[in-house]
Amino acid sequence: MRDGVALAAEVASRGQYRFTAEEFRRMPEAEMPPGHARVELIEGVVVPMAPTLPDHYSVIYLLEGRLREALEPRLKVRSHAPVQLGQYTQAAPDISVITPRQDGYRYRLPGADDILLLVEVAESALSCNRHDKVPLYALHGIREFWLIGIAERQALVLRDPVDGAFRSERAICFGGFLEPLVAPGLRIPFEEFL
Repeated sequence: MRDGVALAAEVASRGQYRFTAEEFRRMPEAEMPPGHARVELIEGVVVPMAPTLPDHYSVIYLLEGRLREALEPRLKVRSHAPVQLGQYTQAAPDISVITPRQDGYRYRLPGADDILLLVEVAESALSCNRHDKVPLYALHGIREFWLIGIAERQALVLRDPVDGAFRSERAICFGGFLEPLVAPGLRIPFEEFL
């Protein structure tokens, strides 16, 4: 699969049309790439998402449950729900932790200011997520991003976005703990979900 950020830059440099997030939401399913049940909009380009396997869903289910247990109702934990990052991106992270709203985001998607943590689970952390989502999320100022690589059996914890890059990157593996910034004192043992 092509790197979505690089593809978007290529499209923009050639002057090709970039979809806005609003146009993307109005797009009928018939206009989506064939054979791809799940797509997201990355910098104006419709990008197919990789298929998910049982171990992928298992990690999401276990980690989402642990985050919900610790954070709700003070914060909201969602899985496979879209977020809007700027005018040209509607991403679909595996897990998002967002600030709650009275309207439940009925009239708009959560944006960068609402997002406290994003989590992506990948068969390999070295996959396109590493080259695609990391710079995208940093560019849009996502405060904390966890990239969990199933093959590597590790999580990359990325924080402190500045100028399209995260200044802090830490690898967590067996014996380590994930400690979200939004919940000081919460320590999730890595072994609980992978």
